[in-house]
Amino acid sequence: MDENIVEFKNHILSKDMVPGEICNILSNKVVDLEKTILSLGVSNYKETPEHTITTRHQYYNLLDFLGEDLKLVSKKIAENCNRIIGGKEFYVKMWANIFRNGECIRRHMHHASPIIEHDAFRKNVFKTICGNLFVYGDQNSETIYHLNEPTAVKNKVGDMHFFSCITEHETKPYSGNLRISIAFDMYTRNFFPEIGMMTPSNLRLISL
Repeated sequence: MDENIVEFKNHILSKDMVPGEICNILSNKVVDLEKTILSLGVSNYKETPEHTITTRHQYYNLLDFLGEDLKLVSKKIAENCNRIIGGKEFYVKMWANIFRNGECIRRHMHHASPIIEHDAFRKNVFKTICGNLFVYGDQNSETIYHLNEPTAVKNKVGDMHFFSCITEHETKPYSGNLRISIAFDMYTRNFFPEIGMMTPSNLRLISL
């Protein structure tokens, strides 16, 4: 792998913060949406238990449900994208995660093989990043990012972390009753045409 890509992969690229009161609103609304999200289709993701909403992430964009409540989050995403990958308009895919006692998400990356072996993707990898926002937890938990070495980052309400789309990450089984986070993938507006793909219909455009 190109050394510039390795460097891009092996760091938390940016950190930001969302106020606790907004996280409280978001966590309550995500719980209210849980049954609706589960009804959108069958489980389609193997890295979490099939009854979790993470396994339905491909069926929806959280911005369609909670766009007004996510205004500040979207603003912060656009600002961090501008700093990291450049530009003023970005396509975003956003989904929610709810884990309960004993549940977790196994080690994964958002852009897995075979796309990461694609020459056009390698050329344009610096035009896409991922992020997490932790909005609620009733017990201590961590997200483990596999950077130069596994790095455990304590989950604090309101913390947003931005990282490379090929950085593997995971959580350990949760020891509390309820853990809620929001995840997002971001792309420059021209990312998909430049790797020879149609822009997916479940992305939403945000801007500075």
